[in-house]
Amino acid sequence: MKAFMIGFSIGLIFSVIPAFTQSVKSDFDATYDLSKWKTYDFAPDQTQKTFLQNSLNEKRIKTEAESQLNANGFVKAATGKPDFLISLTIAGRPVTTMESRSLPPVVVPTGRRGGPGTTIPGATVPVSRRSFEATVMLDFLDPATNQLIWRGLATDSIDPAKPEKLIKKGVEKVIKQFMKDADRK
Repeated sequence: MKAFMIGFSIGLIFSVIPAFTQSVKSDFDATYDLSKWKTYDFAPDQTQKTFLQNSLNEKRIKTEAESQLNANGFVKAATGKPDFLISLTIAGRPVTTMESRSLPPVVVPTGRRGGPGTTIPGATVPVSRRSFEATVMLDFLDPATNQLIWRGLATDSIDPAKPEKLIKKGVEKVIKQFMKDADRK
């Protein structure tokens, strides 16, 4: 019974460890020369508010985006005529995944005095895991036409009450992807 409880406890611990890794994707207009961009500003708020799209998270994304862009040689436009505008979004949804968990073998005592016991092989049981998946999206727009030129997305499993990790790592990876796409590595 002790072996069963230890195995069950270990299985339970592994069931709560997130199985997702942060994924980053981008798409852009290949005819546009992104390497000429030097100044940026943030587009006026045009997004619908979602559970995660609130002023606190918007501020976190803007702060992290500014930090990453400035570290890569970009400057926030002071005159109001930037080379590109940034529109930002954060959204999320609950996700349920099914996984298989193996239970360890169990030794069951036999006889009246507990004898040597019989081993019952472990079983594989389905386990559902609930998580929350969120995406940070940065759109880079042409300020003259307001047309989308570049889009970067970072998606990860998060605690919806604490999205800071996704925001920090996600924006960092999205900007890194932008630098690759713009050939400004």
